[in-house]
Amino acid sequence: MGVFAGGDHFPILAELREEVAIDSKANPQARQAILDALDRVLMSIGAALQYRIG
Repeated sequence: MGVFAGGDHFPILAELREEVAIDSKANPQARQAILDALDRVLMSIGAALQYRIG
């Protein structure tokens, strides 16, 4: 999954959200704050930014 898996593609927002959600080492309050913010953005834009070109 892009740079998180050693690749050279940066993640789309949905991939970033999934990586944050599974990071067990992150501060729980900070992780939840990031997830809350990303969820609002992802819900508001729908599928518009769910694609990668190339």
